[in-house]
Amino acid sequence: MNKYLSNWIMVILVLLTIPPIVFSICYFNDIQFRQNLMAGLLSTLVGLVIGIPIALRLNHIQEKNDLTKKENEDIERKRRIIKIIQNELLFNNDRLVERQPNEQNAERIVTTETLKDELWNSLSDGGELRYINDPELLDLISKAYYYIRIIKYLEDKYFESIHFPGLMVKQGSPPNERILNYIKQTDPVVIKYIKTCIEKLESVMKQ
Repeated sequence: MNKYLSNWIMVILVLLTIPPIVFSICYFNDIQFRQNLMAGLLSTLVGLVIGIPIALRLNHIQEKNDLTKKENEDIERKRRIIKIIQNELLFNNDRLVERQPNEQNAERIVTTETLKDELWNSLSDGGELRYINDPELLDLISKAYYYIRIIKYLEDKYFESIHFPGLMVKQGSPPNERILNYIKQTDPVVIKYIKTCIEKLESVMKQ
């Protein structure tokens, strides 16, 4: 369909150029007509020589400005996404540090305030992670959230084992104690990954 349309357009353009050519040939011997024709052709040629480069230059400048604007918007978007992830990781790091044994608590505590991974999940599902174009950084953050989810899961199971007696089974130690041991073993790993991610994200923000 497009091919036929293009052919018809070419035919129409050719037909439209025939009358002016015939008219020019018929009156070419007229000196006044020849002068007017040459003046018109000269002005048209000058317009083309001057106008086309200017138009191309303006178009190039516009495209360059649009590209720069897009790059700046992408950079700003990347900075906001990194800041969001960094804040969520900082929140998780603070909660984990508070849970560790200290002067007030001899044992690692488990609270109802769970760790967060909602923002990371939302960014992943929304395709926003494409703005972070460092595969190693993405892998590092993914591992941090992988261990965060493990802690969340174990803490949920810990509460279930305490508040739902039906989960209690006769083994060497109560389920909540065994789960707490799993949590204590996983804590150093997730804290390590979170701190490494935060440091890496901080360095990216300074670039």
